[in-house]
Amino acid sequence: MQIEVEVLQPITVGWQNVDDVDRFTYLGRILACDGDTEADVNCKIGKAASILQRMRSTWTTSVISTDTFIYLFKINHITDNR
Repeated sequence: MQIEVEVLQPITVGWQNVDDVDRFTYLGRILACDGDTEADVNCKIGKAASILQRMRSTWTTSVISTDTFIYLFKINHITDNR
């Protein structure tokens, strides 16, 4: 849902004007003024791919037990979502 609002007066906090931006990051999410989520989704996919790439040598070793694999996967998944 989008709401078109034209701001006639600048918004101020204290004595400073708040900048008008097209997108910003808040609590790890990329928010766009037009409601587009493509940048946020692409960012999350990139982070997941990066983690899996860095852990490639861990996933292919036979030294680590299955329980440790599951533990590492959960730790990485939970930390990336925050």
